[in-house]
Amino acid sequence: MKIDSLQLLRAVAALLVVLNHALFTIKRKAGVDTVDMAQAAALGKLGVELFFMISGYIMVISTRDRSAPGAQPLAFFWRRCIRVVPLYWLATLIYALKLAVSGEPPSLAAMFKSLLFIPYENAKGYWHPVYGLGWTLNYEMLFYALFALALTQKLARGVAGLLLLMGAAVGAGLWLNPAPGSGHEQLLAFWCAPILLCFCAGMALGWWRLALGQRVWRLRFQVQAALALGFILAYCFGIQQWQGAQLFSPLAALGAMGVCGLAAESPSGAGCASSLRRGVVLLGGASYSLYLTHSFVLGPAGRAWGLAAWHGGTAAFLALTLVLTVLLALAVYRWLEQPLQAFLLRRLPAPAALPAQPG
Repeated sequence: MKIDSLQLLRAVAALLVVLNHALFTIKRKAGVDTVDMAQAAALGKLGVELFFMISGYIMVISTRDRSAPGAQPLAFFWRRCIRVVPLYWLATLIYALKLAVSGEPPSLAAMFKSLLFIPYENAKGYWHPVYGLGWTLNYEMLFYALFALALTQKLARGVAGLLLLMGAAVGAGLWLNPAPGSGHEQLLAFWCAPILLCFCAGMALGWWRLALGQRVWRLRFQVQAALALGFILAYCFGIQQWQGAQLFSPLAALGAMGVCGLAAESPSGAGCASSLRRGVVLLGGASYSLYLTHSFVLGPAGRAWGLAAWHGGTAAFLALTLVLTVLLALAVYRWLEQPLQAFLLRRLPAPAALPAQPG
C-alpha cells in the first residue's frame, strides 16, 4: 500500500539510520573525535521506531478488505516473506563472503540462525545476526508471523488480541527484568523488548484511521510533510541540547505518524506531484534497499577517509556518503528488488489460504 506521506516517513527513517551509521563510521574508521556517539545512536533509534510504527499501521490498513488475496493469513505471510527475505539473504551472503575473505568466516550455525531470523548472541556479545542490520528484521518477521495468526480472526478481534499479547510480552520482560548475560534470560529480553510497542502504536493508529472513515483532517501533502518533519527536527534539535531527549523518540515518531496516518490528503493536492515529491516517494519505496545496502558504501568510504587522513570534514563525509548510499539503493531497488519480487510472486504462488474471518 502506497501513501505518499508514509513513503516520506520511510525515506526519513532510512536516512536517519544511514546518518547514525555514517557518524559511527567516520569516528571509528577515520578517527574523527568530534562525533557524539550518543547523539548518533539516538538518530538510528528514531529511524527504527518509525519503521516499526509504519509496519504496524500498514498491516492493519492493507488488510481491512478481508476478501483480498493478500489478506488471507498464509498469503499475507508469504507475501511478506517475498518482500523481506530475498534481499536480506543476498546481503547476508555477500557480507559472509566478505568476512570469509578477511579470514573471519561465520560459522554454519550463525548463518543458519541468521537466515532463519533466529536471534543469538554473537562473539562480540551482541544479539545480532551475521549481517548486523538484520536484528530489526528478526522483530519484523516475528510481527508478521503474529499478525498472520491475528488474521485468522475478525480484524478487530485479531488486532486487539495482538495488542494485548505484545503489550503483555513487554510487561513481562520489564517485570522479570532478566539479568545481563547469555542464554534464555537474554533471549527473553530480546523478544520482550519495549521496542515492540512501536508495532502496537502503529496498529492502534491504523485501527483509529479505519474507525474515522471519512471523518479525518484534509491536509495538503506539503502540510503533512512539514508537520511530520517538524516533530522529527524538534527531536534532532533536542538531542543536541540534552542527552535525555532521546527518551522522547517514541513521541516524535508517534507525532509524525499521527500527522501522516490520521490525516488524508486534501483533494486540491491529490493530483499535484512535483519532482521533489516524486523523488521522495521513490526514495520511500527504495527505503528497504537503502537500509540493507548502505553499509556496503559506508565501510569502504570510512576506510578511504581514514587513509587520506581527513580527520575533519564530517559534513563532507556525510554529504558524500548520503549521495552514494541513495544512488546505490535506487539502483538496487530498480534493477534487483522490484524485478526479483515480481518474479517470485509470479513463480511462487501463495500457499492455499487458511480461512480468514471477514470484517
